Amino acid sequence: MLLELFIALVVVVLFSYIMRVSALGFRRPDLPPGPPTVPILGNLHMMPKSHAYLKFTEWAKAYGEIYSLKMGPGTAIVLNTPRAVRKLLHARSATTSNRPPNHFIHITSSGYNVGSAQPENIWKTIRRVFSEMLTREACMNNLPIQKAEATQLMHDLVMQPEGFYTHVRRYASSVVLSVAFGIRCPRYEGSLVEEFFDIQREWGRMLEPGVLPPLDTLPFLRYVPERWASWKGISKDIRRRQRKLYFGLIELCGRRIKDDRRNNCFMENVFDRQEQYNMKDEMLGYIGGMLMEAGFDTTSIFLQFLILCLVAFPEVQARAQKDIDRVIGRDRSPRFEDFDNLPYIDAIIKEASVPGSLRRQLTHGL
Repeated sequence: MLLELFIALVVVVLFSYIMRVSALGFRRPDLPPGPPTVPILGNLHMMPKSHAYLKFTEWAKAYGEIYSLKMGPGTAIVLNTPRAVRKLLHARSATTSNRPPNHFIHITSSGYNVGSAQPENIWKTIRRVFSEMLTREACMNNLPIQKAEATQLMHDLVMQPEGFYTHVRRYASSVVLSVAFGIRCPRYEGSLVEEFFDIQREWGRMLEPGVLPPLDTLPFLRYVPERWASWKGISKDIRRRQRKLYFGLIELCGRRIKDDRRNNCFMENVFDRQEQYNMKDEMLGYIGGMLMEAGFDTTSIFLQFLILCLVAFPEVQARAQKDIDRVIGRDRSPRFEDFDNLPYIDAIIKEASVPGSLRRQLTHGL
């Protein structure tokens, strides 16, 4: 009798396991539509290893503004319009504001990258630091820095227009460095800014969908020996280079504070509130790094894209110049308060503010 019960139990367990495994990769009826799936993998085998945004756009045209991808046992919901983003991520932020785990980012940045921070207290601390100290008033106080850096940018563009790509990178990065760390970057070649963009290029390449194995969907892949998992060596190299750059800048701020040579930069103020925010030294380093990641690439890509558009459409450039001449003239530089009187310039800026993936596509290879 006991043997029969044992055999029956084993059969039930095996049957349940087979049923569960056979359901892996399939899309439940209550999920948004998406591309056809295969057992176990779902849509993992369809993920492109480069230019993923093109495939995502193709799927959006086929399945609508909200579709789903099956990533093995997991599910990704893809939002394709501002309306869908506002409806789900803004209006319902209480239930949608968490971030999915990303093992590669976690081991590279010790869990302190704001885009993937998992422990709620870490994310809240980082968000609190930024929201309390990056206020509108603080940004207005930094306008002289932006004006000074813009003056050098104009000089560099006039003297060497063919180097506009790196001139713009230097400008955007130097503004952030000045505001965040109290230092500037007078040239691009051989600077820490060039090193940053080298790191970011490799970091961004590894984070493209399809480049890494599905480490979060199939966790056992994390334990593959490094000789067969090249991503492990790459993550170690990125981590080493990031920490050398980020923590070197933090040490510079710390020495300035110790020597009573403050210049009232952002990270000096963060240092002053370290105990108030209950932050470890490691978090300080990654907060400074996140300011660089958020400000260097976004601003420079936008300006590079804007320049390309103005060159491609000279009639727009001519009309914009006419508006600037009418409001500002030729005897001074633009001021912040001029902006309200330049609706055409405002429209150009908004038109050029296309999604980051498209900007990267249009400026790729320059």
